[in-house]
Amino acid sequence: MKKLIKRTILIGAFFLVSGFGSLYLIQDEIIFHPDTAYKSPIEIQMPEFKEVTYPKKDLSNGFGWYFKGNKNKPAILYCHGNKGQIALFAPLLKPYLDMDYPVLMVEYQGFGILPGRPSEKAIIEDAVAGFDFLKSQGHSKIILHGFSLGTGVVLGVAEKRTASAVILEAPFFSLYRLADEKSVPFAQFFLKNPFMSNKRISKVNVPLLIIHGTGDKVIPFQHGQDLYQLAKEQDKSFISLPNATHHVFEFGSYDKIQDWLHDRFEQTS
Repeated sequence: MKKLIKRTILIGAFFLVSGFGSLYLIQDEIIFHPDTAYKSPIEIQMPEFKEVTYPKKDLSNGFGWYFKGNKNKPAILYCHGNKGQIALFAPLLKPYLDMDYPVLMVEYQGFGILPGRPSEKAIIEDAVAGFDFLKSQGHSKIILHGFSLGTGVVLGVAEKRTASAVILEAPFFSLYRLADEKSVPFAQFFLKNPFMSNKRISKVNVPLLIIHGTGDKVIPFQHGQDLYQLAKEQDKSFISLPNATHHVFEFGSYDKIQDWLHDRFEQTS
């Protein structure tokens, strides 16, 4: 009987470890959903954007779409979500182009035309390289704008570079918390890319805007609220969009962003 119990425990432990091992190996595929069928600005009828490459710390090249805009206005560094590629998100930034804000959309490793595999460290470095590119083009003021997963990316950039403002659309507290809420067992033991936005946001010391939809089923509304409470910056704003889903841009988020930017930057641009 004791041998049977021991054998049962060993078999159970084997399958448990195997299960967690499998989760560890495939978690990148769970988090990141790149579209590698690249589309150019011309193909999506946004010729205002120009394809640019720039050096990275690892001596490879970063890649993005750049709109030169008005050099007297702050530049926008945009980091997209965990799906698709920059071509999918570029049309959302039309309001920035209409306001003549310089814009750089950075692409992540493994997305679109870029080789490699995405990871928290890798895509934050992609975005940091984009920030440095904007500096090299003479942009003294840079606003970091992230959507969904991109909010974790821009907060990573804000740790390493001095931005002029930070905009977070549908942000998450951390991937640890999100995994726990999605009932992923023992996520804290195997999550390779935790994206601890809750730790990073306290270091933001520039104007901060957080926008979240109350009907967000992907990243619960409470994540945005809790990040806002942790932020120490005095000039911080939280805008809730009633009944808005995760795609807050479909519920007027850019109208709110334009007003917020106008109040802080248009007067002095």
